[in-house]
Amino acid sequence: MKKKFLTPLFFLAPSLIIISCFVIFPVFFSFYISLTDFNVRSLINWGNAKFIGLANYKSLLQDQLFLKCIVNTLYFVVLMVPLALVLSLALALLLNLPITRFRNFFRIGFFMPYISDAIAITTVWYWVVSKDYGILNLILGWFGIEGPSWLTDTRYAMLAIVGLVVWRSLGYYALLYL
Repeated sequence: MKKKFLTPLFFLAPSLIIISCFVIFPVFFSFYISLTDFNVRSLINWGNAKFIGLANYKSLLQDQLFLKCIVNTLYFVVLMVPLALVLSLALALLLNLPITRFRNFFRIGFFMPYISDAIAITTVWYWVVSKDYGILNLILGWFGIEGPSWLTDTRYAMLAIVGLVVWRSLGYYALLYL
């Protein structure tokens, strides 16, 4: 009876030790040091850090840069999630049509950005949204619209980033719907 009880624990022990060392302890330690005046100099003697309560959180919520980051994150999520959801569902419906010719080719083609290297995908996206020679600005120029500087203008940079993330994940999400 005792052996039946100890065998699963023996197999779980390495995983539990690793999770404890690299997940559980760092989470609790991070919360502890967030409530103190801990800095790099007090790293050696971290037990002597002075308890300051929620003062770090108060100063964080008063920091304009942090608040701007929160707004940008919400803006990104509000744009990206519905756009990726609708486009990937539409793509999944198109890829699931009974047309058998080239269907697997298109499935692989739309999935390629997801499995490709991030640097390669970012380079291709740069060619799409570049101010001087980007495909998107070229198409806008055909209609007489001067294309913006997608990556340097603060009004359009988030749209370019959302476009990159949606394009990269489109095939993966469509595959989930299939």
